[in-house]
Amino acid sequence: DYLFEENYILTYKGKDFIGSQQIEEKVNKLAKLKDTLNAKGIDIMVLLAPGKGSYYPEFIPDKYQPTVRSISNYEVYRRKLKEAKINLLDAQQWFRDMKKLSPYPLFPKTGIHWSAYGEFLVVDSLMSYISTLSNSYHMPRYIIDEIEVTSEMKKRDNDIEKGMNLLFDISNVDMAYPKYHLKSDSLTKSPRVLSVSDSFYWGIYNMGVARDVFNEGQFWFYNHQIFQEGQPTRYVQEIDVLKEVEKHDLILLIATDATLYKFAFGFIDQLLFG
Repeated sequence: DYLFEENYILTYKGKDFIGSQQIEEKVNKLAKLKDTLNAKGIDIMVLLAPGKGSYYPEFIPDKYQPTVRSISNYEVYRRKLKEAKINLLDAQQWFRDMKKLSPYPLFPKTGIHWSAYGEFLVVDSLMSYISTLSNSYHMPRYIIDEIEVTSEMKKRDNDIEKGMNLLFDISNVDMAYPKYHLKSDSLTKSPRVLSVSDSFYWGIYNMGVARDVFNEGQFWFYNHQIFQEGQPTRYVQEIDVLKEVEKHDLILLIATDATLYKFAFGFIDQLLFG
């Protein structure tokens, strides 16, 4: 009863591998973009989001032969990003390390994204990581007031099941839902963050992080639609990309393993070559 989208299984098996050379070329371009942005006082970082196939290979149906796999885009990107000294938060490896230690599930049974609890941990770690990028950053913190534990799925924890139009619900394990508040002080100073991401940023955006922590920074969904609190939806193709980028202090590039074959969604070339 664990639900997957097929592309997460295929990426775990390495079926969408684009080749080491293509990945190296993309990372080299990213390193060049990093230097260009740094000269303008803008940081850039990558968050590698975990994928459900990689996190729960034990639940992949036998017909996919989950034990037969080859090298993946994630494995090469992880190595090349480190070699290029790109600021990197590797949530994929971190989730695997926490799998047996976490008191609550980091992925749900019937959803495709990280659980609401896992997402909260990512936000907390992301804020901590950003604070190390510059001495001028003094990030606020989310403080947990309580954790509700329930088998009633909330937020996006059953997003696949909701789309299946089933007559009966699939049984679920207990999931955790933190209740929290944001703590800041007179020293708090956050960067304005532009996030270019796939759907793994939606939960973070809906938490109010872009508004309350990232100084009303923009969210470029697949580098196509632009979302910003209190503003109408715009489209990247309609704007002066460099002008919008220069309104931010930090560029955050996010991709789960199943979308790494098209990593940064054209953003890097757009900035380098127009």
